[in-house]
Amino acid sequence: MGEPTKRQIGDRGEEQAVKFLESNGLSVIERNYHSPHGEIDIIAVRNNWYHIIEVKARKNAEHGYPEEFVDGKKLNHVAETALYYFQENDLDVPWQIDVIAVLGSKPEILWIENVILD
Repeated sequence: MGEPTKRQIGDRGEEQAVKFLESNGLSVIERNYHSPHGEIDIIAVRNNWYHIIEVKARKNAEHGYPEEFVDGKKLNHVAETALYYFQENDLDVPWQIDVIAVLGSKPEILWIENVILD
C-alpha cells in the first residue's frame, strides 16, 4: 500500500481531533461546515461556549509543524464563516477560534485555544 494522500491525512486528522475534543468534554455539533466565506472543520460546544476549530494534520514535521500552516488569512476566513454560521442559525453565543494540530499517525495533538486574530 502506498503513502496516504493529503486528503487521507486530513480526514484522519479530523477524526483524531474529534475523539480528542470529545475526550476533553466537548460535543461536536458540526463537521466541515461550508459557507460562501469558506469552511469550518469542526464546531464543538462545551457549557454553551462554541469552539470554532481549524484542524491541520501532517504525517511528519519534515516540512514544518501543522500549526505553522494556519495563517492570519485562513483564520480570518474561519472567523467570517463562523459569523455566517451564527447568523444563519440565529445564535447569539460566546465563541472562540481554536486550532488543533495533529502530527503523525500515533498522533501528537496540540490544541491551541482561543487564537487571536490580527
